[in-house]
Amino acid sequence: MRHLMFLTTACGVAACLAMAAAQQPQQPPRLSAAPELAPNGQQQYHTLNIKVYEKRGDSQKNLADPTILAADQKPFSFISGGEIAQIGPALEFGTRVDGSVETIEGGLLQVTLRISIGNPVPLDDPDTVAVRSRSIDVRMKLKRSAKTTFQVDADTWFDICAN
Repeated sequence: MRHLMFLTTACGVAACLAMAAAQQPQQPPRLSAAPELAPNGQQQYHTLNIKVYEKRGDSQKNLADPTILAADQKPFSFISGGEIAQIGPALEFGTRVDGSVETIEGGLLQVTLRISIGNPVPLDDPDTVAVRSRSIDVRMKLKRSAKTTFQVDADTWFDICAN
């Protein structure tokens, strides 16, 4: 009898804890700020916030909004989209950001980016797959924590901030 009472109480407590956890809103994981230059020669990291926008009629659409933790002088890559894998190697579509970041004189950062935007092209032939893409290559110097806006064309631009 004592074991049954203990088991019933334990189940009741577990159910209450589960309900309390389900009612609390889940926060997305946050990246910590990138560490400053390490005097001991350890790898330095930078946090890049990149927002890619496209104008559609009278409104704007956010195509991608990644926060990327990048190692100094190492390449990084991000894709917001998908792949079409019907035949042969997969074709990527969506917004892709490739680049690298490097600390230069005066604490500035040199950021090199290739931003590609690709949209699937609707075709009548089920055996043919096409993605129309456009890309831009950019190299810029950034101050830490300063937001910079770069106009790609009349309808596309991106904001970047590095920490």
